[in-house]
Amino acid sequence: MTNTSRRNLLKLGLATAGAGLAASQQAFGVGDIVGDLCTPDNLTLDQDDPGSHDFNLTPFVDPLLIIPVAQSIDFPLDPPIDPLRHQRYSEFVPQKIYIQVLREFDFQYHSALPTTKVWGFNGNVPGETFHARYGEPVLIRRYNQLPADHVGFALPSVTTHLHNLHHASESDGLPWDHVDSGFF
Repeated sequence: MTNTSRRNLLKLGLATAGAGLAASQQAFGVGDIVGDLCTPDNLTLDQDDPGSHDFNLTPFVDPLLIIPVAQSIDFPLDPPIDPLRHQRYSEFVPQKIYIQVLREFDFQYHSALPTTKVWGFNGNVPGETFHARYGEPVLIRRYNQLPADHVGFALPSVTTHLHNLHHASESDGLPWDHVDSGFF
């Protein structure tokens, strides 16, 4: 019987993963991946430097994007809040309510680039910042107004994850708990 320690098992796992990574880099060269990338019109990638995604853009010519702070709304909501759809609602009645509307709009990431269609919250990419305090329950209602007939990349069904918001995991962006277009 072999005495296998956790440390030796971890070493073996790391060595195996490293060997697999090295073999995959030899079998599938990075240059091949870069050559298959699709880029926006009139932009090219430097095939010799796969780590560089410099599209010959001049940095620091555009104002710094300042992410707006979400503003709470007054009660009541329409349609009203259904306490049965929220865990422990009677214990943690929301002190603030926020509305986010997810829709498609044009956005320009850099002044030297054309505008492009993006999906964002309340006309922002990325969405707003929420200023919330521990022990202050909040409710965020998101309306999905993405184009229901969208046929390009991605589905107009969303699931959203919030960083550092303390709530149940099933309320935090589970991949199978999505909101379809036209719903909240």
